[in-house]
Amino acid sequence: MNCKNKYMKSLYSLFVTLLITVVSYGQIQDPVKWNFELGAVVENEVDLILTATIEEGWHINGANIPLESFSMPTDLYLDTSSMFISEDSIYEPVFEHVYDDIAKEDLYLHSGNLTISRKIYVKTNSDFKLKGYFTFQTCDDSHCLPPYDGLFE
Repeated sequence: MNCKNKYMKSLYSLFVTLLITVVSYGQIQDPVKWNFELGAVVENEVDLILTATIEEGWHINGANIPLESFSMPTDLYLDTSSMFISEDSIYEPVFEHVYDDIAKEDLYLHSGNLTISRKIYVKTNSDFKLKGYFTFQTCDDSHCLPPYDGLFE
């Protein structure tokens, strides 16, 4: 009888620990808040603008990182459409350049408030929906969260 109670207490303790872990993970899962808007249309050009706020202690990688980097770059993907053409370039502010002694590579990081954009050339006068996703990986000084894809339309 005593073993059964210890077993049940151990199971209960494990359950509570897992629950706390899941709740804590859910709380830090979203340290980046973001939204999209379109800039002013000038002739047939418009900028897709992403603004993001990254919680203190966290960062995301730059969009324009070296090809040989093992880091996951931040990117703005757009669904293809015959209504527009998008530039491949992503415009981002100056990033923080850090050398990681453990990974033996240069890191290009953004933290705090961030605005990045991609230029779009509209090929029609008709209304259309612009769809895509913002992909990034959030890290702090000790670990990274799984990559995140934020859909927009």
